[in-house]
Amino acid sequence: MCEHGALGLLESNREVSREHEGKSLQPICRAPSSPDTHGEITWLALYREEKESMQFIRAFLKSSEKEEAQRMRFLETICTLCKAARRKGLSQGLNAFCRRFELAENIKVLLEEEPRDRLHTAVRKQAMLAIAALSKVETVLEGKKKSLLEACFRSVFLLPPKTDMQGPVTALYFGTLDAMDTMLWTLVLSSPSSGFPELQAILQMLLTFANCQSAAVCERAVGRIGRLSDLLASCSSVQVWSTFVGDNDSPACHTEIRIPLLGQLLGRLILCCTCKNREISWGALDALHYLFRFILQQKSASRSIPAIVLLQKLNAHQESRTCSSLLSFPTPLRTAQKPAVSWPHSQSYH
Repeated sequence: MCEHGALGLLESNREVSREHEGKSLQPICRAPSSPDTHGEITWLALYREEKESMQFIRAFLKSSEKEEAQRMRFLETICTLCKAARRKGLSQGLNAFCRRFELAENIKVLLEEEPRDRLHTAVRKQAMLAIAALSKVETVLEGKKKSLLEACFRSVFLLPPKTDMQGPVTALYFGTLDAMDTMLWTLVLSSPSSGFPELQAILQMLLTFANCQSAAVCERAVGRIGRLSDLLASCSSVQVWSTFVGDNDSPACHTEIRIPLLGQLLGRLILCCTCKNREISWGALDALHYLFRFILQQKSASRSIPAIVLLQKLNAHQESRTCSSLLSFPTPLRTAQKPAVSWPHSQSYH
């Protein structure tokens, strides 16, 4: 019964494509890409299990008007569908479905349609969580990550300063940044490539925004660099990386961690430490601390010196001349900062 329904759905898709042939479509209502018979067949099994979710996604993409509630449900349904497919071993079918209906491209359109002069919905937050979910589905985001990240960064970084956000919007703002951090961690830890190209590419993009003259943009970019640096310092050994990746045989677990951008990153962060904006200087100091930890741990591995010995030396000299020049300006209690973003549970990446 479900198979007939799925086949009917596929035939309906072809009819929709023929009906819109030659007509101008809204980007978010874009018809599916060219039919792929093999791909269509592979997600029939997934359709049997997740018929309601897949039908809603198709209906959403076909509709011309999309209210906030519908957008949120669309994004949440993607997350639910990804979890269900991975849990039931149907990732191959989900990969075909995502490509057929161009889910990544449609998420990007939703991000670009969000107004940049205000933050009043959780669409940005949910869109980034959906991207994180899709990043675990085989090759769905292959060749699309850069454009998706650019859309995310512009949609969030170009918002008004957080001082302009009052009341419930404040919690939504920090929740949005938290979702961005989760997305970035997931993209890095889910990468099947050796050499951590994802991390390198993300840091390169963030550096561009960290060079922006807008204090709000710079603060947000430096904050994200800090969170990635925290991840890097905490997982500087391949053994720890394997814990988060969840696969001891993953290429990411058996490669030396190299960050060619490290020198440029350190230089920019040192300059940010001299910024009069305390949020930027604090964020830069935090990132530098994590990067110094990472460097010391890498050196300890190459010299067969216990990492704890070098870390103790670093902690012992935090108030010495090494850091005195960076900490010479007055700073209020660190409790004035926003609460630290919680690390996602390791099972989130499994």
